[in-house]
Amino acid sequence: MKKAKSFLEFYGEHNISPVRQDLSDYLKHRLRRECLYRHLGLLPSYFTGKKILEFGPGGGFNSLIIADFGPRQYTLVEGNPQGVREIKANFKKHPLLNFGRFKVVHSKVEDYSTKELFDIAICECMVPHSKNQAVILNKLDSLLLPKGVMIVTCEDEISSFYEFIKRYFAFQLVKDVVGFENKVSILVEAFERHKKTLLGSSRYTRDWVIDTFLNEAVFNPLFSIKDCLASLGKKYLVYHTSPMIFTDYRWYKSIPEDRKSFNNYVIEEFDTIRHNLFFTNKNFNKRTKIKNDKLSKLCWQARRLIYLNEMKGLDVKKSMLEVISGLISNLKDTDNDVLGSLRDIRELLKMKIQVKDISQKYPLFIKAFGKVSQYISLIKNHE
Repeated sequence: MKKAKSFLEFYGEHNISPVRQDLSDYLKHRLRRECLYRHLGLLPSYFTGKKILEFGPGGGFNSLIIADFGPRQYTLVEGNPQGVREIKANFKKHPLLNFGRFKVVHSKVEDYSTKELFDIAICECMVPHSKNQAVILNKLDSLLLPKGVMIVTCEDEISSFYEFIKRYFAFQLVKDVVGFENKVSILVEAFERHKKTLLGSSRYTRDWVIDTFLNEAVFNPLFSIKDCLASLGKKYLVYHTSPMIFTDYRWYKSIPEDRKSFNNYVIEEFDTIRHNLFFTNKNFNKRTKIKNDKLSKLCWQARRLIYLNEMKGLDVKKSMLEVISGLISNLKDTDNDVLGSLRDIRELLKMKIQVKDISQKYPLFIKAFGKVSQYISLIKNHE
């Protein structure tokens, strides 16, 4: 069976770094990032005077904001040469350069070596879909000071369901098209309206289309919040998440007496609310772990079928229709936007689709996205 490429293999093949952000309104970009860090329990002042390490910053578009917070030292490690060029271009006039506190290193994570330790270690949108997740996490851990903060992103089969379904239809549109740029043009036309429904999204549509629908790395392993805690939970304490999906009503004085650790508390809470990752702007009441385990299984089945269709050439329509019917049944306690989007998908699966079908005819499907990435901040050596 054909194996999926890594991020770096795909980016290198096309000489791209498709993670650019629209910085035409820099203040708005900064406010978005500040909101993210606030969710993670980190005010701008927390970064001031700190030594910060970031793996996989892409073109450094988001890193500019951390640089504005005034770290004592900021080291960016990027394995994609095009990304390194964009980082240098973006930071060319940044004041941080004038003080010699900024360093960009062209290196793969596994090859990076330093004797320095850092206060904050960041790895955004890199661990999910990576072939070497354990290597990345161990490297981050080895370079972080005790009581330091690690920030990583997570993604699971529920949160990424809609992007994967859209990928299935994208593949049907371009599987017989010759030429990378021709495929990109068709997919931008088909999905640009979808992208515009994502309030606050600053990524260019072209880059989003390439990374979401043409990049094979998305078939590599996911990395859920539970996966994160299984990997790091013995050495790290959950600090905060974005979205802020956990609520702890325990009295602070009783917490040290509670045998249930913070991390176990988070996992139990997660099992009852993870269905809220399914749809971007929807939040529903807690429900049983059994229902959400079934939802997870259905989303995994959809993901597997899409992989078999694209990478092995199997006809999976009948099985996909069964999965969609299962999802409609499982999510009947949500609302019409969710259920209507799934019915739209069911109709699309029954037809030979064209660009206009994807771009115009099914408004509930057009605006259907999950909370694809979840950010989590963790504190090292909490005991």
